Amino acid sequence: MQTGTREEIRLGQLAVRFRVEGKESGGSVAMFEFDVPAGAKVPIAHSHDAYEETIYGLEGVLTFTVDGQKSDVGPGDVLCIRRGAVHRFDNVHAADCQGCHRPKVDLSSADGDTA
Repeated sequence: MQTGTREEIRLGQLAVRFRVEGKESGGSVAMFEFDVPAGAKVPIAHSHDAYEETIYGLEGVLTFTVDGQKSDVGPGDVLCIRRGAVHRFDNVHAADCQGCHRPKVDLSSADGDTA
């Protein structure tokens, strides 16, 4: 399975680059890197009933709120967000952030998202 950086997708202030897509893994996994500029507040609180998420911090510090509990994720930190947990994240710090996101299943085939 060959993977690599693809076109950057912009979602408001958030930049996303898919590294592995579901079609490359037989629908078992997707993975993307994301950039969040200093001071950004994205996305609105939401949950995913169809899958869990794992976040890995690469640069800077993001503040995640999961079911009302705040948790900072910095370089080398890992945060697992369970299925159905209401969550959001903000970059309240002065430095830009970069992280890696791995939902348990391919985003293009998952349903059950709620905002």
